[in-house]
Amino acid sequence: MNNINFPHISDIDKVAEHIVNKCLRVKPNEIVNIRGGIHQYPLLTKIQIYVHKNGGYGILDIRDDETTIALINEIDDEHIGKIPKGIRDLQDQVDVEFILYPNYSLAADRRKDLKKNALRNERIAQYDKERKSRALIMEWPTAPKAETYGISLEKLEKIYWSAFWADLDKLTSEAAVIKNKLQGAKKVTITSENGKTLEFAINDRPIWVDTGCFTEDLVAAGDLTKNLPCGEVYCSPIEDSANGNVLFQKVFHNGNWIRDLELTFTNGRVSQVTATEGKEIFENVLKMHSGDKDCIAELGIGLNPNVPETIGNTLLDEKVVGSIHIAIGKNTMYGGINKSSLHWDLVAMHPSVTADDKTIMSKGKLELTNGSQ
Repeated sequence: MNNINFPHISDIDKVAEHIVNKCLRVKPNEIVNIRGGIHQYPLLTKIQIYVHKNGGYGILDIRDDETTIALINEIDDEHIGKIPKGIRDLQDQVDVEFILYPNYSLAADRRKDLKKNALRNERIAQYDKERKSRALIMEWPTAPKAETYGISLEKLEKIYWSAFWADLDKLTSEAAVIKNKLQGAKKVTITSENGKTLEFAINDRPIWVDTGCFTEDLVAAGDLTKNLPCGEVYCSPIEDSANGNVLFQKVFHNGNWIRDLELTFTNGRVSQVTATEGKEIFENVLKMHSGDKDCIAELGIGLNPNVPETIGNTLLDEKVVGSIHIAIGKNTMYGGINKSSLHWDLVAMHPSVTADDKTIMSKGKLELTNGSQ
């Protein structure tokens, strides 16, 4: 097991109460699966207590890096990734999933057997179906992660907690403006920092907002996934409508950077890849996955003003105000049709974005009025 340090949070009770009551909004008799790492145990148990205070029932699912690796590397191909029907039936009874990323060190990802991990993901993907439970996914800063990103733990924690405590009411108001502009758009145009453009349609695809809270209206509309830290508007483009080029200045994967990654989409699929550094990393990721791994999956627009820069952590990076992200791979959870073992968010900084005749972003600056360009 890892040599770990428990988190130092000035008010762990306040954090847990915020998660359960403000974000998850747990109701009496709801079953909440609480997943995380052993190093996060104090917060996980405090969340469990608040779930029970609300009349719900919290189930703890505790993990550690060494066991996670062993459950991939040491399992025969015959058994890896298989989920018995009884467990799937039990999962169907869960009303809420709280997932605190359990990895203590990103180095654990580099120690996974890539072929076995891909087989595991492919098999788990076979069990996918329409999810009815709310899912809140949360990131967590640790010293090994900060070292991998090349920054101090103090800086990572400052970015993280500043983003965590962003003004959710303000984010909700701004997200509503962006959602309104994207709704029903027949032509979305992304102009990258290098001047090249990517175009696609959204049409009647649903527009989702992540402001960290499960309101009754969002749940009723089927908007069932949120992040902490939060702050984005996202949707699934009409897959085969995507044509053109998009530039991602820095893409982080397993401790390595891909720089100036430019993807060309033809009828929704990646048809050409260029990069000034790390092109082979991108190509190797695609080789390890199955299904619609090279198909456009998502457009996301970052809104969190307290995330100042990209550092290599996708959940934080995609929330940077003035950024967008384009994902490839699976998107059935967002109303799309792609089925894949991969969903990969790629962040682009300082783009311009229009939806039909409405400006959403101009060279990385959000346009939060309702007017046309």
